Formats: sequence, structure tokens, C-alpha cells
Amino acid sequence: MEAPRGELDLRLDRSTGFGALRGWLEKEPLRDLRLKAAVSGEGIVVDEATGLWGGARLRLEGTLPLAPEEIFRKGRSSGLRELADKLEARLDVPRMEMADLTEVLPALVRPEGTASANLTLRSGFRLQGEIRFRDWGLRSTLFTRPVENLNVQLAFDGRRIRIRDASGRMGLGELSLGGWLRWSPQGDLRYQLDVKGDRAPLVRTPNLLLRSDLDLTLRGGLREPHRLSGRLDLRESVLLMDFDPLAAKTRKGPAANPPYFSIEEDPFADWELDVELAGKEFLQLRSPYLEARLSVQGSLQGTLREPLLLARLTTRDGTVLFPGARLSIHKGEFFTTREEPKKLRIDVEATGRQSSYVLTLRADGSSSNPRVFLDSTPPLSNARILRLLATGSLEGGGLGSLGLYLGKGAVSSVGRRNEFWERFSVEFGRDVSESGQNTVDLYFDLSRNLYLHGQYDKYDEQNLDLVWEVYRK
Repeated sequence: MEAPRGELDLRLDRSTGFGALRGWLEKEPLRDLRLKAAVSGEGIVVDEATGLWGGARLRLEGTLPLAPEEIFRKGRSSGLRELADKLEARLDVPRMEMADLTEVLPALVRPEGTASANLTLRSGFRLQGEIRFRDWGLRSTLFTRPVENLNVQLAFDGRRIRIRDASGRMGLGELSLGGWLRWSPQGDLRYQLDVKGDRAPLVRTPNLLLRSDLDLTLRGGLREPHRLSGRLDLRESVLLMDFDPLAAKTRKGPAANPPYFSIEEDPFADWELDVELAGKEFLQLRSPYLEARLSVQGSLQGTLREPLLLARLTTRDGTVLFPGARLSIHKGEFFTTREEPKKLRIDVEATGRQSSYVLTLRADGSSSNPRVFLDSTPPLSNARILRLLATGSLEGGGLGSLGLYLGKGAVSSVGRRNEFWERFSVEFGRDVSESGQNTVDLYFDLSRNLYLHGQYDKYDEQNLDLVWEVYRK
């Protein structure tokens, strides 16, 4: 008796799929489905399977060279891997507009750009072909800028996928991606993702803009841990602080300790870290009361759930602004140690001159428990040093400088960033004039090395100079 044969010619207006596909197709159903297949003792042949999904016509054809009764038996006895090893198929997806798949896309992905695919599945679960993503975009998050002009080519070669010609833009920085993913017949899977970038804005909040050149690698697998390693060369960053030395506050809790972040969401929380940090004068610290440029050298270790920051931040170009005096920081160091990684240690020394006195401020200890020491030449008691710092004078008066100091902080707190107040500074009483009045020095920065200097000097003269600073000690 001749083996039975059968043919299937199916047309559906709409399908929401089954199994793993149901979650996708319920949001964006497959429409105008057409299926032509033949069944014989030698197996199943799908001559044509097409459908509209997201405005694009998908086309699938394939064969499963097993007798129907064997397919049924393996399907019931958890032999799906054996069935997949025998399956041969071809999938063609022409240009698909992401704007037509808004309901399916993750919230992070913008509905823009296109995707296309040309894949061939051979026996042994080996894939050939490619998938292309063109002009995609990722939305911004609470801390990061959006990614634009994202283009990626995934090249399939047997049991390996390679990332090729992958690039994008984040802010003013360029990103490039590379890497691979491979799997074995035993079900093992491993991957590596390489990310390189130029001036990438890593963190963007109202108070912090952190930029860096990137050279990072993420690797892992089903049977090995995920590990993020590489190097961050930090650059051109800004930190705005509302710190007021007259009304200091100390926050409690995990976010108040180095490294000031923790990610507890799965699957990222257990990712291991081994990232080197470097940056020469990368961070400009701005506050109405403190200005500095910071450099860093160190590493980020541990996991994303429990990160460990071992780093040293230094500055030799900073100013502490009191109501009556300016102190220049000539030694500043902030660091963590492996023995006490949750404490940010401080070692700062600043000096300045006010009313013929040389004032020195030293600070050590930790950020949560700092110790501050004051000294002067000629010697003064701590009470008189504080009066000099607060008012610029030991003889009374000085309220104008205190008012300007407090007003400057108030304007900054209201406007967050006020370009005028960031460029403007004033010093009262650096010297005493021949008539017994406190001198006044006004500064307005035109650029980093160019500023205006207005002065009521010790000779009771008024001057206005344009100063170009060639070298700063």
C-alpha cells in the first residue's frame, strides 16, 4: 500500500500564535496568513508560509525530514531538541519599519529605524545569514543620554553570531560595538560584547554630567559569570554642588557612601566588575563656596549589587570661598582604601591672605566625620580666625561680604546654574589701605585663563585690569 500523503492550504485573516510567540503576537497579530505544506512518510515540507507583521511581509519555507509518527512521538517525549536538529528552514524579512511595531518594542527602544533579516537554518541547528538594524534609537534614562543613529549587523555563521558594523551616537560622543555569541550542541552558550566610545555621557543628572572615553568588554555565558572589564578615561565633566560650609549636612544610607551607586535588579545585580578609572583634571567642581578641578586614578571592582571603588581623587587647582576670604587649595586628596571602602578619606590644605594675615586651613578624617584645623601667621586665636574668614576684618564691619556670600548661595540654589554668579567673585579686606579701609578685589572670568580684575587697592586707588593668566602655580 502506498504511503499516505496530504496537503494543507490554510488562510487566516489574523493569528495571535501559540507558545512562546503568543506574548509577541497578542500585541501585534500576524495578519493575512497563508500556509501551504505537504505531509508524507518522508516528512513535512512547508512550501510557503507568509504573513503581514508590522506592515512587512514575512516569508518562511522549510522541511522536517521525519515521518509524521516519529515527529508526534518525539514531540510527546520531550524530544524537541532532536526535532530542531533535523529542521531546515529559510526566513526572509524585508525592510520593516519600527514605527509599525510600537506595541511590541521595549520601552527603552524608540519607534524609529528599520530592521531586515535573511536567515537559513540547517540541520544541527546551524544558522547562516544576517539581521540588520538601521537608524535605531534608545530613549534616555534617569542617568543617561539617548542613543541615536544606532546601526548593527548580526552575521550568523553556523553556531556563532558576530556583531559587525555596529555604531551609534550618544550626545556628542561616537560609540562602536563588536563581539560574538556562540552555542554548542550540548546547549552551552557564551558571549562577548565590546563597547568603545568617545566623549560618551555616562551619567547626566541636574547636578552631574560625567563624560568618558570607553573601552569596555562584557563577557559571560550560561555556565559562567557575567563580567564587565576594561577602562574608563573620564573627561570634560561637571559636578554642581549646593554645599554650604555654614550649614553643612550629612546624608545617611547606602547612596551616601562610596561608590554612591548600587544596582539590585536582576539579571544585572550579580555582574562582576573589573574596570580601571583614569582622568586628568576631568571634573570641574562648581559651588558658590568651592571651586576645583579633580583628577582620578583607581578601579571599580566587586559586583553591581555591591560595587567596590578603590580610587584617589586629587586637586591642585581649587579655591575655598568664605564670606571674608579666599583660600587656595594647594594640596587636596580624596581616597578610599580596601580596608575601609565605604569611607571617603580627606586630606586637604588651603592657604590665603586676608588683612595682612596668612590663613591656613587643614582638613582630614572622612567625609562623614571630617576634622578641620585653622592656623594663621601672625598667630590668632581660632575665634579671631573665624571672624576674619566670616567678615574679612578684625575691627568690625565686613557685613557686606557676608551678605554677598549668602546672596550668592541663594541665587545659585534658585537657578541651579547662573552663568553670571559662576563667573563672578569678590574679596574684601585682603589688605588695609593707607586710609584704614579694607581693600576690595572683584573678579569676572571671561574664560579659564582670561579675566577682569577690578580693585580698590591699599593705596586708595581704583583700578580695572584685563588679566591673561599664562601659568598658575
